[in-house]
Amino acid sequence: MPIEIRSLDDKIILVYEADTLVNADLKDKNLTKADFRNMDLSKINLEYAHCRGADFSDALLKDAYMPYAQCMEAIFHRTDFAGANIERVRFDNADLKGAMNLEKVARDFRARFDGAILPDGTRH
Repeated sequence: MPIEIRSLDDKIILVYEADTLVNADLKDKNLTKADFRNMDLSKINLEYAHCRGADFSDALLKDAYMPYAQCMEAIFHRTDFAGANIERVRFDNADLKGAMNLEKVARDFRARFDGAILPDGTRH
């Protein structure tokens, strides 16, 4: 059964032809203001995806592949980044309060956090 990816104002952004977003290939998709709250996005491919203003609160991004994703102004409250590849992801002005396992991956991948609210609540 296809999954409808909706925006935060409940409009359909994309219909993904699978019954789960685990291992989904959303490379280079426009996911601006997408609602990914509480979703299991393990092993998802978000390479070059445009996720500006998307909400990933309480989502699981375990082993996600996200190089060069554009996540400016996105929300990642309590999101789990265990094993995620965030190479050169733009988190500019994103809200990462309570994000988990981010420090373990951020130091190795040159992600940008200009103006972002970090997991501990401080601003970068």
